[in-house]
Amino acid sequence: MVKKTTLVLVLTLFLTALITGINGTGNFMGNIIGNILFSNKGYAKNIEIQTYLMSEDKLGDMMKNHWRGEIAQESHAELYGKQVYLLLRVKNNANPSAWGMLQYSLEYSGKSKIYIDNIPRGEFFNYIIPKGKYFTLHEKLPQVDINWEQLFVK
Repeated sequence: MVKKTTLVLVLTLFLTALITGINGTGNFMGNIIGNILFSNKGYAKNIEIQTYLMSEDKLGDMMKNHWRGEIAQESHAELYGKQVYLLLRVKNNANPSAWGMLQYSLEYSGKSKIYIDNIPRGEFFNYIIPKGKYFTLHEKLPQVDINWEQLFVK
């Protein structure tokens, strides 16, 4: 009887962990059932993503102005030799909230990932990623490629 009770208890704890997503980090990625229920890469068509390479000075000005006004991409000459940041602006244009893992890469460097937290409908959320000093012999700015590795809606 004790063995049966212990087995039931262990099985209950395991199923609870599986359903609630207990994975040691407390984030949603470990929730297998939640991933199945909320995963929707097709929803990406409703999410607008803008990418910019920006100097520290320009980024500071945008932050002082509370992100108002048009954002213009700086030129190769304006960025050369300066500390550069990748600005990802993410906007959800539909109703359900969305979140997930966004993979991005610059043309002359490797792939990286960033977790995009809950984005409700209607406004841009800004993610600032330091990329270091900008020194390149290429005259054009590097292409930024983005791809949703995981996308969830609820």
